[in-house]
Amino acid sequence: MRRHIGLLTRRHVVLCAALSDYELYKLAEKRPQEPRDLYERTVAAELLRDRQMALAALRQRGVVAFDATPDNLSPALLNHYLEIKARARL
Repeated sequence: MRRHIGLLTRRHVVLCAALSDYELYKLAEKRPQEPRDLYERTVAAELLRDRQMALAALRQRGVVAFDATPDNLSPALLNHYLEIKARARL
């Protein structure tokens, strides 16, 4: 997707809502009790970092990209749409 996004952003406002896995946040913040917990915490933190880097790369290419949880997806989409509209990007 990142490789071809430039084709879309030339003529369109691209809005990318990435549905967040809230369990990854829990794992990344969990205090390790045993070695397996430390591994899970490290992997979760790396996945979250990679996700944020991917979203940042999309933003650098002109995409309105954000991370949302299932609970806040609808309000976040609406707020980003209204922001795009207020900036006369449509």
